[in-house]
Amino acid sequence: MPQPKLLSKAWASDGLKNSIPDTRSGGMPLEGATYADGFPSITMTPISTGGKPPSGKDMNGVLYEISAHTVWQNQGGRYRFDQAFCDAIGGYPKGSVLINDTLDTEYISLVDANTHNPNSGNNTGKWAIHAGKGLKASTMQAGIVQLSSATNSEREDIAATPKAVKTAYDKAVAAESAASGAVKTSGNQDIGGSKTFTAAATFKAGAIVADSVGDFNSNQYLQIGSNNVNSYLYNKKSGKYLSMRNDGELRYDGKRLLNVDDFPAQKATSGYIKTPSGLIFEWGMVQVPIDSYVQVVFPVAFPNACLNVQATAVFDQAVAGATVLSAHVGRINQTGCHVGVSENGIAGPRPVYWLAIGH
Repeated sequence: MPQPKLLSKAWASDGLKNSIPDTRSGGMPLEGATYADGFPSITMTPISTGGKPPSGKDMNGVLYEISAHTVWQNQGGRYRFDQAFCDAIGGYPKGSVLINDTLDTEYISLVDANTHNPNSGNNTGKWAIHAGKGLKASTMQAGIVQLSSATNSEREDIAATPKAVKTAYDKAVAAESAASGAVKTSGNQDIGGSKTFTAAATFKAGAIVADSVGDFNSNQYLQIGSNNVNSYLYNKKSGKYLSMRNDGELRYDGKRLLNVDDFPAQKATSGYIKTPSGLIFEWGMVQVPIDSYVQVVFPVAFPNACLNVQATAVFDQAVAGATVLSAHVGRINQTGCHVGVSENGIAGPRPVYWLAIGH
């Protein structure tokens, strides 16, 4: 069968036509067509016995709406997810194919009554990529694949170029040539002289390093190893280990070494720093009226106790004669304290810096 004529224009696209409703509603003319009824029986009754002719606008409307889909498909159009249509049909059936909102990937429904919008993501078990940009090649399916000239990648979703294959081949030939008269790849072997490794060396049973045979014989050597617990340096003479555990901890002689994460801090004018021992240092600055006090709330409460608070009043010039300026603290508890200023001969509020220690 030859290809049917392709339609570039829907029926009556420029003519008079009605929009055809899905079902009949009040106020419609008796002869009006709906998708549920088609043309009603009154249009099939002789006019002489009370029948009414069908509307030409209805006929144009029906053919327009149907042929519009034919034009859309002739133009290569794909249908997108439509929530109202989805609700009307009770969800898309299994096997239906829709294109995404960016018009570059098609999805196929994996289930019946599928109401999930594939554009929203989380499509597992509901929609699968059918064609287009999103269909990536893998070891399980064909699809779009990116070429790469890299020779050190472990990815399984890209393909090697001839350049990459030749590079790998040349390296293999060079390695075989170098190994044919070099160090054995199995068995025991004493290797004399100075050797230079221009690439990474892999030791699958650890390594022992000493400056000389005499140092080695005197147990003055460093053992390097790695296992399912840690990677380590072991000093044979001292019997001490420096290890980096597989969980990220750094240890010396079995004791964890501290790092910056062990000292959480708030680095601000009013702040704190916590130490692994449980001690907490907090600081801040307040403006205190002369011969009065203000309440200070610590940036964080001490879980157990505040051990000490020191306060220093700031004055930008020398204090002479009977002039006096002093800062003091009181009502110390886990959440704060009072900071006061006493003076003789100094006016105006003063900035006071305070430092609290607790645990």
